[in-house]
Amino acid sequence: MHDFYEAQKILEVVLEIAKEKKLKKISKIVLELGNVKAHGEDILPENLKFNVGLLAKGTKAEGAEIVIKKIGGKVWRLKEIEGEG
Repeated sequence: MHDFYEAQKILEVVLEIAKEKKLKKISKIVLELGNVKAHGEDILPENLKFNVGLLAKGTKAEGAEIVIKKIGGKVWRLKEIEGEG
């Protein structure tokens, strides 16, 4: 649950980019995840994926495939979103 806030931030960025690109539906979200900590614990890719999917319900991103690639560093980055205009 400690990664819920990060998932919320990620989804906000995804939805903002989708709005800028005039996407009506998001089909894929690709993230890079380093060793990011929330409340002293590492954010695990499977938990982040679950929480982004949970928060996406009722949005343009509902049902989107979420791909998370592990990287070095202490950051997360949105690499790509795919969707329909």
